[in-house]
Amino acid sequence: MREWVNRLQSYVYRRSGVLLDADKLYFIENRLTSLVQAYQETDVESLFRRLERTGDRQLERAFIDAFLTNETFFFRDRMLFETIRNRLLPQLSQTKEKQRQVRFWCAACSTGQEAYSLAMVVDEEMSRFPGWSIDILATDLSDRALQSAKAGLYTNFEVQRGLPIQYLLQHFKRVGERWQIQDQLRSRIKFEIKNLIDPFHEAGK
Repeated sequence: MREWVNRLQSYVYRRSGVLLDADKLYFIENRLTSLVQAYQETDVESLFRRLERTGDRQLERAFIDAFLTNETFFFRDRMLFETIRNRLLPQLSQTKEKQRQVRFWCAACSTGQEAYSLAMVVDEEMSRFPGWSIDILATDLSDRALQSAKAGLYTNFEVQRGLPIQYLLQHFKRVGERWQIQDQLRSRIKFEIKNLIDPFHEAGK
């Protein structure tokens, strides 16, 4: 096994918690092909050596981003959202009655579908919480995914994955060939870059 591949594996793991199979060089090369071209390097090894040599933060973010799997869709794990609606929110309406504040954290939010799914559930249940502050913090390590999440723009294929038609009509507007989440729900969510291997104290309670 090439020694630099083991170093690359260790580098990615230390900075993201993502464990690559160092035996699958083809996978690593496939994920980094576009980045090799963008930085006008000859191959993945030269790109990685450049990263080691320069410590370029922009290159590091793009490098790590290439190995993140941003698989998500609306109302993924539907039972979870039903539990939030039918059990958690009624419970919080009692246990947090004095504070009148609830904060949710959607960790590893990817391109935002699950965070927006939560926002839709909360929006429907707001009659339980008149005058309350209910906020959603959504974080991910991928800057590319977060930019998509903040825009809230989705293709026909993306809105057809898990999103009931009534929610599409109620919470989205057509923008060209895509669908955009309404501003009311977008404003409820704060998107931030967060690495899950770092301390969480800055996120607050």
